[in-house]
Amino acid sequence: MFDYSKVKIGDIVAVRRSPDDPQTHPAFVTRVKPKSIDVLMLTPGGFEVRLDLWHETDPRIVQHAEEFRSQIFVGRGVFKVENTGVKELEDRLIKLEQRVEALMDIVNKRNRA
Repeated sequence: MFDYSKVKIGDIVAVRRSPDDPQTHPAFVTRVKPKSIDVLMLTPGGFEVRLDLWHETDPRIVQHAEEFRSQIFVGRGVFKVENTGVKELEDRLIKLEQRVEALMDIVNKRNRA
């Protein structure tokens, strides 16, 4: 079984909304529990909170496959520890920062007018 204590708050993990979901999203670990983690996941639409995620090798995923398919486990997901999402996350954060700066410029120009 996966050792959840190896994951630390602030680590970046790759999250899928369900075991069958092919798309992964980078996420920051916000809480580590004995048998799961909580994360703040970055999606194209913004941030999502995901609670009680299990590692992709956790046998409970197979035992509860129907709950994932029927979406009883909404707001949950599965994760794997990897660093490949770091570059994608950095790129998204840079774009977000640029958008915020552009919006601040617009607001400042309107305030001066």
